[in-house]
Amino acid sequence: RLMERALANRIFTQYEQAYYLWKQARDNSDENRATFLKEVLNYYTSRLLRNPRLIWYWDKKGGNLQSLYELDTITYYTENVKPKKQSQDATGPFN
Repeated sequence: RLMERALANRIFTQYEQAYYLWKQARDNSDENRATFLKEVLNYYTSRLLRNPRLIWYWDKKGGNLQSLYELDTITYYTENVKPKKQSQDATGPFN
């Protein structure tokens, strides 16, 4: 379980890094870089972070990994990842 949590944390850290790199590129009018990084963010928000186990790890009532990240990252996640009704996987492969 510790290894699984560490991997989830790493995924969220990479997501946050991609978010801030995209934001910097956008703010500096680096259109090519911003376009590429937006595609990276779209992969995270539309596919990877919608995994029920990762949703549980992010959730305050679950693994609460969101508490380790910046408010901007949490806001972007809330606006772009969290669907209205999404199942969470609280037990994972270890039940």
